[in-house]
Amino acid sequence: MRKLLISIILVLLFSPQVFAQNFEGTLAYKVSQEVLPSLLKYGITKEQLVQKMKEDGSFFDTNYIAYHNGFFRNIKNDSKRTTNIYRSDSNKIYTFQDSSDLCRVLDASYDLEASMTHKDPEITILDTTVVIYNKNCKVVHVKWNTGYFNYYYSEGFLPMNPEEYKTDTYNVWYKYLKIAKCLPIQITSVVNNTLIITYTLVSVKSEPISPTAFNIPHLVLPADKLPAAPNEVIMKIDTKK
Repeated sequence: MRKLLISIILVLLFSPQVFAQNFEGTLAYKVSQEVLPSLLKYGITKEQLVQKMKEDGSFFDTNYIAYHNGFFRNIKNDSKRTTNIYRSDSNKIYTFQDSSDLCRVLDASYDLEASMTHKDPEITILDTTVVIYNKNCKVVHVKWNTGYFNYYYSEGFLPMNPEEYKTDTYNVWYKYLKIAKCLPIQITSVVNNTLIITYTLVSVKSEPISPTAFNIPHLVLPADKLPAAPNEVIMKIDTKK
């Protein structure tokens, strides 16, 4: 009996669920864009870029991300209210817009650049510490041929078990979480050396998130196949269901 009790205690002490409680709730990020010299030399300024994005409805400066049991929902404050929903049970990212009955379904197990170049992105922990959200942050640097991501995190803050997202390779999310075991406080991305997009945490709301927030409507293939990336398919919301 004594050996059994010791075994139970050891299991409890080293169980990931006991070791760190996953964050559940909503994070808000402010979003900013900066134009790099490669665009500036063509006379494209940040002001022109923002104006163009506002005209086509794609401009947003705030992102709200809710997490619950291996799912997340990302809502942008653009005029189309673009919403991305990730479900670990399908390992798909579903993108909806209020102004459309179409849904873009992305396969999160598929890294588009890695599949084309047959080369995985390089992942390193930078030898630097920066203060963001009044937290000392480490930096995970992810480099592709076409650009890079920097994930900034603070150990123990916004904890997340990486195994919740073990099949999600999009933007190397699972590999990042295996290193940090925390959600990012800031994300900086550069693509094709043209634009820097920065997501910076501005508020944290720990709260229960209803599973219904991640419900996906019934989807069907449209009558005419729509163009999409190799890791995506465009589907239509079935309003008859």
